Amino acid sequence: MKKFILDKNYYIREPDYTGTAFLGESIRLGFEGRKLIADYYHEKYQTNIKNLIIPNLLDLIPTIKRISEKQQNKSEYREVLAIDDGHDFFPSLEYPDQRSHSISVSYLKEKREEIILIIDSFPPRKLDFETGKYKFHPSHHEFTKKLFSECDIPTYTNNALFQQDKYSCHTIAVGISRDICAINPTTNTYYIPNLLSLIKGRMEDQFSDCYFGIKLIDNFLRFSQFSNVIKKNQEKENRIIHPLKNETFDKFKERYLKLPENFNFYPKLKGLKYANLTEIQFYAAQLKAELKDKWLAHRSSFIEEAKKILRSNDEIKHEKLYEYSSHFLSNLNPDFKELIKQMNQIL
Repeated sequence: MKKFILDKNYYIREPDYTGTAFLGESIRLGFEGRKLIADYYHEKYQTNIKNLIIPNLLDLIPTIKRISEKQQNKSEYREVLAIDDGHDFFPSLEYPDQRSHSISVSYLKEKREEIILIIDSFPPRKLDFETGKYKFHPSHHEFTKKLFSECDIPTYTNNALFQQDKYSCHTIAVGISRDICAINPTTNTYYIPNLLSLIKGRMEDQFSDCYFGIKLIDNFLRFSQFSNVIKKNQEKENRIIHPLKNETFDKFKERYLKLPENFNFYPKLKGLKYANLTEIQFYAAQLKAELKDKWLAHRSSFIEEAKKILRSNDEIKHEKLYEYSSHFLSNLNPDFKELIKQMNQIL
């Protein structure tokens, strides 16, 4: 059993600020950490998330084209490309050369209609003072035009900037990617039904004949760190946004928006959970590789106990998780148990 050794590729704990206000520690998810969480969600919710590092959206067009062609006979399909596009408004204090910013780029197909949905917590845009409207970065327009000319697929993106701290973009991209393509294990239907129609119904700006700006839907507003964005974008219908908890957005706000009015700490809290999930999935991936067909029957019990270990205040909880994972494997895999026995005899 390989031991989890924390480094920046998994996650970093860093002091975080909004303006000059200190917000405590935040989790800056690394690329390998994001991949592990995507694997965790795939096992739990059958998500379809691919993590990529692509500095230019134009480089995504061949991938989107392949997805569209491959799914041409399906009437409904979703796939999310969680993109690290290489730019960063807030370089890391500890790793100033590590520049990254995560966004979610989704291919959505419903009733044979296709769109691309880009959700970016810190959209690259500037205010046009003459018109009072925002203009997006030229590369986005170039991407949407080229995609439309080659694939006949329009692009929709959020208008609102909704990230206020420095490092939550990675957490936000992962969380929203999950919401977009998660399948309810009870009903075998998408967490957010009729998402494509829902997105089109939220349009408030048209930047070109193939590029549209939307209001955020309630599911995504959970990740907004601005109360004014939540107020401006919230849907009139109080939909259920968490089917497993039967929770509406109003119920969500009762749980999480009791903190200072101008800041929503939910993404930060989610980031702390993702740090634990990264470590848990690191061991889960090894268990799955070793146990093969046995893994599925034992996955839930392992995950739940691992979460309890990391939620404790025990100073050696990370060591305990490693020991628990090793014992879990040895109890289910006779070959590994014998190997441990031989190693102990040698020692």
